[in-house]
Amino acid sequence: MGNSIRIKIRVLLLACIGFFAVAQAQDLPLQQLEKQYQDAHYKRVYIKAGFLASNPSYSKDPSLLLFKSMAVIQCAQQKGWYVRHTYALNEARTQLIKLQATPEFKEKSTFIKALEPQVKVLLSDAANPADQEAWRLFYNTLYPSGSGIGSNQASSTLLIAMAQKQIGVPYKSAGTDPSGFDCSGLMCYLFQYNHIELPRRASDQYAYCLPISAEEAQPGDLVFFTNGTEVNHVGLLISEKGMPKRMIHASSSSGIIETEIESNSYWKTRIAGYGRVPLATQKTQD
Repeated sequence: MGNSIRIKIRVLLLACIGFFAVAQAQDLPLQQLEKQYQDAHYKRVYIKAGFLASNPSYSKDPSLLLFKSMAVIQCAQQKGWYVRHTYALNEARTQLIKLQATPEFKEKSTFIKALEPQVKVLLSDAANPADQEAWRLFYNTLYPSGSGIGSNQASSTLLIAMAQKQIGVPYKSAGTDPSGFDCSGLMCYLFQYNHIELPRRASDQYAYCLPISAEEAQPGDLVFFTNGTEVNHVGLLISEKGMPKRMIHASSSSGIIETEIESNSYWKTRIAGYGRVPLATQKTQD
């Protein structure tokens, strides 16, 4: 073997060793972060994660963002900390929405599940409507399974039965009762029977719901449509999961009707997304 080849191989080996050494060194701070979290040094985790996030090598690392978000939950149990860091909750929620599809989120699922009772307490103890809304959104982002009407068979069955009774009621702009409905007014009326108060406009209902995929959508979930610039229509899904999608909605030309979505080119091309109304918004009966 010639000297030039030996030199090239040596350079290549050194480069590989250097690469793995750098990779290992980069992993070390994240390992330390996880250890500190397990040792209940939550404020330290939050501060260190914020410091690491300013480093381009770590700023988008899923593990870093995940531990920072979980530290927010732990730290927020101290009211003094939460008052000084109210912004941290919305920041954590935004990060978690992005992280839910990553392997890191699934790997840390035991950490996340263990926090559910604490998040429920923080939601119930929230001192004002703004904090209640922030914790409600956070809870439904972190624990979507089982937290909405569409995942609760008894609630969705009642909802659909009530919706079917409205078939034939005429369309009425701004209508919210059986004398006439518009699309979002019908949803407000139906969900009142589950003791849930929805926002009045379709676009606000869209923002209010927990986002779900078309594959996750079940009877009792909502389907939203756009006119190209904003969400302007909403319907109640009545088809079983995995079946061709059908909805009950308020048609401006036909009143309250059932409509096939996927075989209808008008509606199919205007789908903005699907949403699950969270049970965490449920009001207690007097």
